[in-house]
Amino acid sequence: MEKLFQLVKSLNGMEKRYFKLAVSVHKETDQKNYMKLFNAIEEQEIYDEALLLKKFKGDPIAKRFDMSKNYLYRLLLNTLQNYHRNSSVEQQLLNMLSRAAILYNKMLYKSCLEILQKARQLAKQHEYYEILLKIVQMILRVAMEEKKDVPFVDQFQQEYSYALESIQKVNAYRRLYHRLYTFFSKKGNDLRVQGIRKEYNQFLKHPLLKKKPEGYEEQIYYYLTYGLCYFCLRDVEKSYSYTQSCLTLIRTHPERIEEDPDAYITVLNSVIFYGSVLCKIKEAEHAFKLLRKVLLPLPSRQHKIFVAYDNMMALYLTAGLFREGLVYADMAREQLQLFENRLFASNKVSLYHDMFYIYFGCRKYEQALEWLNKLLNETTLGVREDIQVTARLTNLILHYELGNYDLLPYLLRRTYSFMLKRKRLHKLEKIVLQFLGKLLHSNPHVKKEINALFTEIKNALEKLMRDPDEAMVLTEYFDYISWLESKISGRLFEKIVREKADR
Repeated sequence: MEKLFQLVKSLNGMEKRYFKLAVSVHKETDQKNYMKLFNAIEEQEIYDEALLLKKFKGDPIAKRFDMSKNYLYRLLLNTLQNYHRNSSVEQQLLNMLSRAAILYNKMLYKSCLEILQKARQLAKQHEYYEILLKIVQMILRVAMEEKKDVPFVDQFQQEYSYALESIQKVNAYRRLYHRLYTFFSKKGNDLRVQGIRKEYNQFLKHPLLKKKPEGYEEQIYYYLTYGLCYFCLRDVEKSYSYTQSCLTLIRTHPERIEEDPDAYITVLNSVIFYGSVLCKIKEAEHAFKLLRKVLLPLPSRQHKIFVAYDNMMALYLTAGLFREGLVYADMAREQLQLFENRLFASNKVSLYHDMFYIYFGCRKYEQALEWLNKLLNETTLGVREDIQVTARLTNLILHYELGNYDLLPYLLRRTYSFMLKRKRLHKLEKIVLQFLGKLLHSNPHVKKEINALFTEIKNALEKLMRDPDEAMVLTEYFDYISWLESKISGRLFEKIVREKADR
């Protein structure tokens, strides 16, 4: 029962202590058995039911194992519900609604209305429109029983309409951002691909973006949509600016960070992400520290740190500081097994690629191959098509560095077929594939001949730099020209990249 394992692992220290204390007050043997099962599951890093059954062999728990797991799951949820009964505004509102319902059923309408009015003010203050809708519905039910006058009823009918309209607005902004993010997760931001630029421009022209909304949640999605859209259209300065505006909005509502940490986590990751492109090292490092602090007491969201690891690697890749990025690659490597199944497919593709690139830049080619193989063999083809294409090219380069010359003809044919099928064979890809084809027919031990080929392709790629869309792809996920320069001059690839970033 993996959902029980996930629930146990999501508990923070205070929740665990509360649960253990709540169970300890019961002297029944069954309760102690459930505590034994809880402790056994808590000790596991990866869920292993066979090991649990072996541990409890001969124990009453093993005889009714499925029943025990289900009971423990319900017990945990009930305990957590009690623990968090006043921990958030949302929970307070739900408790107030529950108390109001009890009073309503006992026909104590005046007392019921008092609670509902307090809940109504709190819901409006914190923009909990879904709960406000339920509160107003109950007020109208009380009004019917109490035979309230028409102005009273009309007031709350209008408020009901207001709450419903507010929910629809939030949903519209959320849906717009989700559509944009889903499109980006699939297609990426390679503007050479037909229709991609047009699609992102259509998002920018959406009526919802013409005017900044008033509500907190709508503004969050408004800023996030603008930020991602401008990034995809290569205007990263605007992306960063909109993200900073979003961060300012959240900081002016500090109570919302605790209520809804996900928005804050997303925005901090966006600061690092866009900051990596602009090489804003201090700002990104500060955002990373804040993010770690936010995630520390949230076990259920620990997997979100991997997006930050990826973004920090991207930051140091842009700056040519591969050794500094290696710290984050190693941290991701050590922790990934525990959280890999919780990462989105698009995040995996990006993470695996940046880990490959970090190890490649540090000349750890075997480790680079491990992560590139994970990208090529274990990820879904329908996500981040821009990185998937780059990965096929860098796979050829990596195998060349490893001296796997016999394998290259086969890989070259597969790569060409992959790009042709997906209509991703642009100028850069054609030049690199043609060059590698020539390289296979040359003698790798004749340095003069090899250097002439490297110089030929370098000159061809430098001409592509005149095309802004091709120029961006030439450096965004792998710096092809710097790699060629390293082969021609014999200098370290990472030093050449760093020198260019410092200019």
